[in-house]
Amino acid sequence: MVEKKTDGAKPDQFTEDTVPCLMQDLSGLPPYQAVAVFYETVGQAFPIKLLGPADAPVRYRDAAYILSDMMLCTTDLGAAEVNRSRAFAARSGIDSYVLSFLIHGKSGVPSSGTATQAGDLLVMDLAQPLRVIGTECNTFSLSISRRLLAPLLKAPDEQNMRILSGKNPLVALLHSYLWDLYARMSDMNLVQAQAAVAPTMQLLAAALNGAATEEAAGSVRQAQAEQIRHYINARLLDPGLTVEFIAAAFGMSARKLHYLFEPHGGVIAYVQRQRLQHARAAIADPMQMRRSIQDIAEDHGFHHRKNFIAAFRRTFDMTPSEARAYGQRQRRTMSAQTRFAHRWEWYGLHSH
Repeated sequence: MVEKKTDGAKPDQFTEDTVPCLMQDLSGLPPYQAVAVFYETVGQAFPIKLLGPADAPVRYRDAAYILSDMMLCTTDLGAAEVNRSRAFAARSGIDSYVLSFLIHGKSGVPSSGTATQAGDLLVMDLAQPLRVIGTECNTFSLSISRRLLAPLLKAPDEQNMRILSGKNPLVALLHSYLWDLYARMSDMNLVQAQAAVAPTMQLLAAALNGAATEEAAGSVRQAQAEQIRHYINARLLDPGLTVEFIAAAFGMSARKLHYLFEPHGGVIAYVQRQRLQHARAAIADPMQMRRSIQDIAEDHGFHHRKNFIAAFRRTFDMTPSEARAYGQRQRRTMSAQTRFAHRWEWYGLHSH
């Protein structure tokens, strides 16, 4: 990750293959210096007033992945008030939406007397005035250009200061999807990240409109399936991981679950394939060479030897025993290459 400069200098140059990640942490600075940096950087977009004693340590950390029209950011902020006037909004020229999920703490909208709870979504339109007061809180937010999102919204000018409950299924799905996207950004190149913008817009529109349009339905289904796959993978070895159990966990019918997993051959086929992948890795693991293949198979939910071998062969075009033998040969080859390379390094020579 690239650190954001806090001395007014330009940020480091990024390679064209990486998604820029800017970070700022003021916790280690003396209070007077941290306050000055805070107002100089964050205050450019949000006129923020830090609450509390003037000589108190400043609590502010953020980490943001930035694309041309979209930014994903986590923020840890102490008690503060954001008061963005109409004149400031017009003067700043920033025409974007900010969708902020509250992770921990409290924040409220004085104009409506409402407050956000953990998991709730606060929508801010930076082209309009807004005022938010918060205690010490952690947030996860997405900033998106109006030109991308507004055409997909039923009421693009009526989004400012909306609070959407985190219990809303579409809001919860959006939260899960964006958090997963944020977590994957460090492994993405710019082309891959830009490819995620369009489906992200469709899912955003579905959550803000309260329903998925026909055009957005595909993105919503894709995000739902991704969320369920994560759930399955985290509980892969649970013997109670049945179709009915998974469907109940997501409040849907078994029929809809099968529909979402049609591209994978159905949810049962997906679970079996994932278990086989994990079983193959365990069989080839040198730390598990003393364990029998049957024991490993049973650990992964396969209790009938012939059925396991048949499924393994169909998936990997080899038997479990052949997979173990192949893994051993690969390790011996790699070990020999390593010893050869180290021998030449010992002489001070390097092979090319």
